[in-house]
Amino acid sequence: MTAALPLRCSLLLLLQLGASATSKNQMIITDTRSTNRPQVTIQVESPKRAFYQTDGAAEPRRIDLESDQGSRLLNAARAAAPLSSLPVAHCMKSVSFGTSIYVQIGSDRSPDLSCPNLSDERAVSLANEVRQLLKQVRQQQRPR
Repeated sequence: MTAALPLRCSLLLLLQLGASATSKNQMIITDTRSTNRPQVTIQVESPKRAFYQTDGAAEPRRIDLESDQGSRLLNAARAAAPLSSLPVAHCMKSVSFGTSIYVQIGSDRSPDLSCPNLSDERAVSLANEVRQLLKQVRQQQRPR
C-alpha cells in the first residue's frame, strides 16, 4: 500500500507537469480540452499498460491495453521519429469544440495529429493508433 502511494503521487506530478517531466523513453499523449470535453493526458508505461487522467480527476486511472495495441502504438511512434519533424497539418476547428492531439517522447513532440488531412503516412499511422487508445479511454470513462 505504501509503495503505491509514491507511484501515484509521482504519476500525478508527471501528468500535471506534462512535457517538462517526460523521460526520453516515456510516451505522453495529450488530447486538449474543448467546451464539452475535458483534457485527457495518457502516459504509456509499457506495451500492455497506460495511465490516463482527465481535468479535475483526483488521480490517474490505469488502463490495460488491448492485445498488441501498445506495441503498435510504440512502433508507430518510433517509425514517425523524430516526431517534431512530422509535417504540420492545418485544419478548420471550432473555437468551442476543436481539440488538438499531441504525442511526446522525451522532449520530442509531434505537431497536432487531430486534423483529418494528414499527408505523411507515418503521422497517419500514429494518429490512428492514438485515436484507438483515446476511444478506449473514453469508453472506460463512461458510467456503466
